Amino acid sequence: EARLTLLEARVEYARGNMQAAEEALRKFSGLASDFEDSMYNETIFRDYLLGSVKLASGYVAEAFTYLILGLDRLEHYITSRDASAHSYLLFEKFEDLKGLFHDLVAYSPSLGYGVELYWRQFYRNIGADSRIVYQESSADGQPGSETDIKSLQRSEDVLKCDRESSERVLARISEQDAVHCCYATHGDEIWLFVVSSGRIERVILDITGKELSEIVSETLEMMTAPTEGEHLRIPSELTEKLRMLANIMLPGQLLEPADATDRKRLYITASGFLSLVPFETFNIGGHGEYVPLLQHRDVVYLRHTDIASYSGGCQSGVIVVNTEPVSTLRNKRLFAEHLPEIIGEGDAMAEADSNAVKLVGREATKTNLLGMWENASYIYFVTHIFRDSEVPYLVHIPLAEPEKAAGISMKYLDATDIHAADFSRCRLVVLSGCSSG
Repeated sequence: EARLTLLEARVEYARGNMQAAEEALRKFSGLASDFEDSMYNETIFRDYLLGSVKLASGYVAEAFTYLILGLDRLEHYITSRDASAHSYLLFEKFEDLKGLFHDLVAYSPSLGYGVELYWRQFYRNIGADSRIVYQESSADGQPGSETDIKSLQRSEDVLKCDRESSERVLARISEQDAVHCCYATHGDEIWLFVVSSGRIERVILDITGKELSEIVSETLEMMTAPTEGEHLRIPSELTEKLRMLANIMLPGQLLEPADATDRKRLYITASGFLSLVPFETFNIGGHGEYVPLLQHRDVVYLRHTDIASYSGGCQSGVIVVNTEPVSTLRNKRLFAEHLPEIIGEGDAMAEADSNAVKLVGREATKTNLLGMWENASYIYFVTHIFRDSEVPYLVHIPLAEPEKAAGISMKYLDATDIHAADFSRCRLVVLSGCSSG
C-alpha cells in the first residue's frame, strides 16, 4: 500500500497537482514509518519528490531542507552497502535527487558544476561504512523544527562546499591550460559544463537525450562493425557521424584544430549512455577528411575523480604483463597462445614511468601482485581477460603460474580479491585486454 501511495504521489506531481501530491506523500510517510529499513529507496525518492513539490510551489528553503534530508539519507545508505557492481548500478536510481539539486542552483553555473563534483564523491563512499550522525524526519515526512534548522545549516555547508570545489578545480585546470567538459543529463536535456580559462559556463545542448542516444548507438554500431581486407578504411558515413557528434557535443573552442605538437589536455566527465561516447574519435576536420580530436587534444576521461585532489608523493605504479594464461585456464577457455603485441605496450608504459614496478612473464604471479598492489599509485594490466558467458559479472584476469604448487584460485584475479583489498592509495586502474568492459 505504501508503494502504491508513493506511485500516486508521483502521478499527481507529474500532472501538476502539488497539493494532492503532498497529501499522498504524507500518507506514504505514515505507512512507511515502520518499514524504513526495507524501503530505503522509496524514502529517498520521497525526499526528492517532496523537495520538488515545495520548489514548484515556490518554497525554496523547504525544498533545500528535503534535498539535504535526501542527501544525508543517501550517504547513510551508500556507505553501508557492499562495494559491489550491484551497488554502483543501484546508485544510478537516485539521479532524480541530483536533478533537484541542479534545479535549486540553476542560477549559478559554478554551483551546478559543483553539484557534479559533489555527486561523484558518493561513488568513492560506496561501502565506506562511515559513522554518520543521521537525523530522521518526523513520521509524517515533514521535518521538525530542530531538523529544519540543522538542514538549513547543512544547506549552507553544502553550497559552500560546492563553491569551494568549483573554485579549486577551476584553478587547477587553469594552471594546466586545460579544458574540462562535464556532461549531465537533466530530464531530457543534456547539460554541458565547460571549464577553462578561469571560467565555468553551462550550455544546454541543442538536442534531446533520446535523440543523442540514438546517434551514439548508431555510431558505436558502425565503429564495431566487422571490417574486410587487410587495410583499415574508415567509411565516410562513420566520419560524418563523428563530425556530427563533435558539432553537437563539443564547445566551439575544441572544434578548431590546435597545435598537434603541444596537445593540451581535455578532461571528459560523463555518465549513463554518455559514458559510451568515444570523444577521442570525434572528427574535427573539414568536409571529406577525418581529423580525430585525439590528434590535437590529450583526451582524459574522469569518472569519479576530483581533478584538484591529486598530490604527488604516491608510491610507484605496477605494470602487469602476461602474454599467456596458465595451462589450466587455457584448457577451459579459448585463448590465443600468445599476445606478443602486449609486450610492446608494457615496455612503452614502463618507459613512460621509469619508477613503475613491472611484473612480466613468470614474475606476473598472484603472490607478487598481492604483495604490492595496495601501495601502488596505479595498476596497469596488459593481459588476457575473460568473462563467463553464463554469468557476465564473473570476470577473471589470468596470471602467471605460481612458483609453488597452489590451487587454481592462485592463477587468476577475480572480484573476491578486489573486494578484499584496500585501494585507498590507488588512483587509477587500467584494464587493457579483451572482455575488460
